[in-house]
Amino acid sequence: FPLGIAANAAFCNRTIETNLLLENIKNGKHTLLMATRRYGKSSLILHVLKLSKMPYVETDLYMATNERVIEAYILNAVVELIGKALGNVEKLAINRRAMLMRRGISGKLSALYQPASSISLLSICNSPLAYSA
Repeated sequence: FPLGIAANAAFCNRTIETNLLLENIKNGKHTLLMATRRYGKSSLILHVLKLSKMPYVETDLYMATNERVIEAYILNAVVELIGKALGNVEKLAINRRAMLMRRGISGKLSALYQPASSISLLSICNSPLAYSA
């Protein structure tokens, strides 16, 4: 019985649960997985995510001491996931700017993250879609 995440040979054959979760992911169906401690929820989820070949990130909120820290953890995870899903966020911003300029739209486009102060995923023509901490 592994003390941490069960992976590879340590992962038990949970084909019914695996197939159900993979089908739910494929169909965009929200799923709540509940069980008491040490039943392998995290192992099952990680196993399914790896099989799905979808980009994902793991965020551990255990050390979070307040809402601001939780917020920072989640924002970091979002930025990391965007990077995994779309490639480097800076490259994405440059590509978007070039596309907008070809269409005759000018202005400021940024994809910047500054820890514990602000995050601006997209800002165009002085009309930012931004979050400030």
